[in-house]
Amino acid sequence: MLGLAINPSLIWSAGTVFQYPEEESWLAYQQEIELLLDWGVQAGIPGAREVKKQLSTGDFDISQVQVDYTGLFINSFPGMKVHPFAGWYLGDECMFGEVEEKVRQLYFQHGILMDENNTMPADSIAVEMEFLGIVAEDYACSKDNYHGALAEMMDHLEDWVFTFLKDMKQNAETCFYKTLASIVYNFLMVLRKDIKGVA
Repeated sequence: MLGLAINPSLIWSAGTVFQYPEEESWLAYQQEIELLLDWGVQAGIPGAREVKKQLSTGDFDISQVQVDYTGLFINSFPGMKVHPFAGWYLGDECMFGEVEEKVRQLYFQHGILMDENNTMPADSIAVEMEFLGIVAEDYACSKDNYHGALAEMMDHLEDWVFTFLKDMKQNAETCFYKTLASIVYNFLMVLRKDIKGVA
């Protein structure tokens, strides 16, 4: 499996997977996940080459991806199939619970203050990946000062994200999200190894 050298661009690319694929910004969305798909192809993740080819040839139905995203993360009968929040996997009974507050404090300890008006919980996978990318970028400039933040965030992610990604792959209806779940899973496994290897 490919090493990552703790690449912030790749982390942000992985975080894009958990953003809603708006039709108006579909081209930008595609460009954002391209780096992750390239890594998936190089790592030999099943389906990565096919998804990349579909995207590059335009042989892709964005409405199916939007429906799948909505069913996975927003609304499905009788409920959301996959909960993109750490608290759901770590015992919180509601959103913005104890886990969300702990993650918010982790961000604050490392110089990131979330806007109080932000409606996205701090323990959302999209927000956690954004934080991880910011810290990885800072780590690239000053390794000693930011390795602790990377390790702490990775420890937190280990507690829930691999189960979440397995759930995502199992419940996705499109090859697009099944493949991206596999790529992000493998990417985070390698990232975890790389971060722990620096310790």
